Amino acid sequence: MNMVDASSVAEAGPQQTRQSDLGDSTSGQGFGWRGARDVSGRARSLLRIFSFGILYCLVSVCGFAGGSAHAESDESDQTPAAAQSSRAELAPVLTELVVTAEKREERLLEVPVPVSVVDASQLTAANQVRLQDWYSQVPSLAFDEGVQSNQGFSIRGLGAIVMLDDVPIYGGVIPDIDPGNLSRIEVLRGPQGTLYGGGELGGVVNMVTLDPSTKALSAQVQSGVDTVKNGYDLGYTMRGAVNIPVSETFAFRLSGFSRQDAGYIDNPLLDIQGINRDSAHGGLITGFWKPSDSFSAKLDVLYQEIRGGLNDVDFYDSLTNRPLGDLQQGYVNGIGPYDRRLTGDILVLKGDIANFDISSITGYLVNHVTDYTETTPIFGTGAATVFPQVAVSIGGTPTAGVPLYTDQYETVLTQELRLKRTFAEKLDVFIGGYYARIRAPTRLTVLADNPVTGALGGVFGTFYLPTPQTETAGFADLTYRFTDQFDVQIGGRYSHIANTFQTIVGGPYVTVYGVTNPVGPETHASSNPVTYLFTPRYRFTADTMIYMRLASAFQPGGANAPGPGVPPEYGPVKTENYEVGFKGSFLDHALTIDTSIYRIKEVDISSPFYNSTTQETYNVAAGNARSQGLECTVQARPTGSLTLTSWIVFSDAYLTGFPQDQTAAAGGETVGDPLTNSSRFSFNASAHQEFPLWGATGFLEATTGYIGERFGPFAQPRQVYPAYAKTDFRVGATYGSWAGSLYVNNVADRRGEISGDTQSLIPYSRYIIKPRAVGLLVEWKY
Repeated sequence: MNMVDASSVAEAGPQQTRQSDLGDSTSGQGFGWRGARDVSGRARSLLRIFSFGILYCLVSVCGFAGGSAHAESDESDQTPAAAQSSRAELAPVLTELVVTAEKREERLLEVPVPVSVVDASQLTAANQVRLQDWYSQVPSLAFDEGVQSNQGFSIRGLGAIVMLDDVPIYGGVIPDIDPGNLSRIEVLRGPQGTLYGGGELGGVVNMVTLDPSTKALSAQVQSGVDTVKNGYDLGYTMRGAVNIPVSETFAFRLSGFSRQDAGYIDNPLLDIQGINRDSAHGGLITGFWKPSDSFSAKLDVLYQEIRGGLNDVDFYDSLTNRPLGDLQQGYVNGIGPYDRRLTGDILVLKGDIANFDISSITGYLVNHVTDYTETTPIFGTGAATVFPQVAVSIGGTPTAGVPLYTDQYETVLTQELRLKRTFAEKLDVFIGGYYARIRAPTRLTVLADNPVTGALGGVFGTFYLPTPQTETAGFADLTYRFTDQFDVQIGGRYSHIANTFQTIVGGPYVTVYGVTNPVGPETHASSNPVTYLFTPRYRFTADTMIYMRLASAFQPGGANAPGPGVPPEYGPVKTENYEVGFKGSFLDHALTIDTSIYRIKEVDISSPFYNSTTQETYNVAAGNARSQGLECTVQARPTGSLTLTSWIVFSDAYLTGFPQDQTAAAGGETVGDPLTNSSRFSFNASAHQEFPLWGATGFLEATTGYIGERFGPFAQPRQVYPAYAKTDFRVGATYGSWAGSLYVNNVADRRGEISGDTQSLIPYSRYIIKPRAVGLLVEWKY
């Protein structure tokens, strides 16, 4: 068989083509429809959810307490010095973690927000470097992947915003930032509208970069290889970093990486193996200057690029309607190659002026993506009238292949200023202002080709969509300590958000489809949301607390591309969250629990809708929704060398009603239908055991997770993504400055479905988790 580098095809620009989609849009394997569930029984269902969740926490506490008591009994026979040394190793990760979830440094156990932290070094050690590789490790976090390089997160069934060092990454293309450049990933669950602004209805995913150190010179090198089920060739990874302290006040850190992810999806139509292989490279330069205790400056300069092919698999090919086998797709002539580039400059200034802690964060991100998408079902017959020389007869109808070349160039400029001061050791005042300017012009080139041979006929149409947006906001957050144990946090935010939408159409498309105004009118949408936060907290001890959280969030509305029967804009979405949480550390920090019960009300949600008559896709009002559930995370170290971590989520996210002027929503959904990509039950458990190994320290690590059944976007028939389980295993050793490990990801080689494309584009395709991968990593540190 031939091996074609899909990333090289992406360089050629919009002249690459692919064949038409000839399949039946309603007949693919894995499709299904579930009727509305009994809404009247949800109270009983919710009660069972909470009961099982509480039982899970109690069983975990009892089991881990017993293990810790046994460990303490064993340690009682040690000498005092040995016992002290052993106990010093017991401090689990959760009790020592410092996070910036509330835009200030706090211990994780002191933050009155459900927060999960992913250690970036653990991701690189297991070669889990893409978003789809690690999202299932976080409670209530879901991942969605689709055409035109769209990928992103949702939390608790609602949308989430992704940030890099507190600078938001807007739009639907969230980059796979290499974890080698990161310290950690903080996931805040629940609305965070007061501190983080619009767009995070369900929560926030904040990627935090590594800081330089002025203390000592250090360096790190990592290299590895891996093979994947059905892989055509080997994957490889190379990373390096060096920290250079120039003086006691200035240091900088340089890091870089290069990797190839082995392709594992074949295209039998083109006789190509590993068509989804991708390659990535990039680096991060960070400078840190602290001339005094009252001032510091940090500058990040980031660059990374990923080129590859689409990761979706198809149930049948689009030319012959022939069923395809495992790990196959039916695209032709270059559809799928993408090029994703991210550059970023982030400047953080911190100072102390007049007893105010002042922080300034300036960010400038450029997210540039190009790729190819199949649009033959929409434009195939129209293109055939202009380019009959490339058309073929399909069911007696002349049809041309129509690949769509997309070029998205998004720039984000943000400025945030924060001031914090404590008055009389009782009142913490935290105020700030925020400005963002987003420019995301998108250029679409609609090509016409022969769906069999790929011969190019010409350009059928062009679309230019400038989408400027601005956001200006002011916020305040006050915390008053009534006693050393009880405090109350109150916050609010006022924002002004304005965006503009316009479509400029060119080419023969204008004549074929009778476009009367190729330069469409500018459509403007603006909103002035106010969000709030109210959080009383009671501390039983320094490491144990209970809190209640009332918070709201807001997602601005937008404009739809003009078209026949298309509403000019869709309205904003609002959420309100009612939550009770508990965090605690027990048994001398050997056991940590983080649990919360929540209920989120979502008002005026919008949903993509495909009109099969006009073949237009646009956002419409879909009514109201509710998301409620329980999350519980337990981490324990019953011995100094064993760490056990598990979490469980019971959730119920569903529609509760429709807009006042509708008896049913535009996508065919009914009251009680589940929200998109929301699982009713998920679970994760991991164990990490260390042991002496001939003078070295060996370790064994295993992680298993379960994601329940989920549903695709609202449409008929609605896509169903079956439940799946995934287990990863890692074994290795450290000896001085050296470390090595062998990992097996997806041990059972499951085909877990992450998401699928919408009905309007490629309804027979699915995006799946990576098949079983086996790899070896070697690392050296200085």
